[in-house]
Amino acid sequence: MTDFKNVRTDFGPEKIDIKVPKSSIVAEFKDPDVHPNPNEEIERAISNPFGSPPLEKLIKPNMKVAIGHDDPTKPPMPWQIILKFLIKKLINLGIKKKDIFLISANGNHKQFSNGELKRFLGDEIFDDFYPSGQVLNHDCLDRNKLKFLGKTKGGAILDHNKLFLESDLMIYVGQVVAHSWGGYTGTGAAIGLASTESIASHHNFHVVDHPETTLGDQKRMYFRKLKAEINDGLEKAINKRIFYINWLGGTGGTISRIYAGYSPELEEPSWDEADKFSIIDVPQADVLVIGLPENFAYGSSNNSLITAIGMAYPPRIWLNDHVLKKGGVIIGLNPSNGLHDQNTFPSTTEFINLLDKVYNI
Repeated sequence: MTDFKNVRTDFGPEKIDIKVPKSSIVAEFKDPDVHPNPNEEIERAISNPFGSPPLEKLIKPNMKVAIGHDDPTKPPMPWQIILKFLIKKLINLGIKKKDIFLISANGNHKQFSNGELKRFLGDEIFDDFYPSGQVLNHDCLDRNKLKFLGKTKGGAILDHNKLFLESDLMIYVGQVVAHSWGGYTGTGAAIGLASTESIASHHNFHVVDHPETTLGDQKRMYFRKLKAEINDGLEKAINKRIFYINWLGGTGGTISRIYAGYSPELEEPSWDEADKFSIIDVPQADVLVIGLPENFAYGSSNNSLITAIGMAYPPRIWLNDHVLKKGGVIIGLNPSNGLHDQNTFPSTTEFINLLDKVYNI
């Protein structure tokens, strides 16, 4: 007779107890400590950046500054804190308010509504900058707002946001978090401000199925190599560097640490810190049970595609060997109602209907 034990796990908006065999291994990621003074941490980071002069040394009179930032599919609080501090800092350093532009790096996600952008940026920033046309959606399909710069050696297309590339100072505010395509995020300008053709040149089956995509070694991962090529190619083509400000934190968007500077210089130290709470030593599993929270990655887990992404993360993020044995089973726990947010993901229902038609799911 099998002995069981209770394990508490995420289940949408709540936590539940489930019974599992006593021999089961419980792997739980721990959030890093929350920084007691985020503004102090931002100041420290931009004053002591990796590979770059301090931000204040990059400022020159009459500069036009473009600030790219991750889009509203992410938790808003960290960006509100960082952007509010950053804008105030730029103005104090002599940048005119009229010369600061905020660009939501949507990649090939939808164009976000004014309400969604306001919730993400916060009332103060949105109300100060939107009326004058300084809060913008990146549009991966609008050729008039894109600038083609060629291709990398690896074949990735350099075709990115024109306003961002042509500004005097490019700043990108992003996040350091584990990514199912390999490694950690952090150089968001390479992806989020690209054209749909550029995105398709690296977000494709060849890349996601490449044997080196999820090796676990940051320096060898194929997708990381492509992102680095794109970032390097952009900077060489326009003879300017992108100043990154990346936050690292925990559940719900708490800030633990800020990393600033140029890529790739700022990446290794941020990866080393992320490793401390992102790596768990576990044996290979026959059955992998994953408790899924209500919101993660790209939105609500009511969306069945988002739920599938959440279930795919753990099996794809590994260091030495696959976490799931060949022929193993994944069980995802989530009270999904199967409803798709048509405003955020208008193509989801069409995609699900196509799967149903082809595979009779």
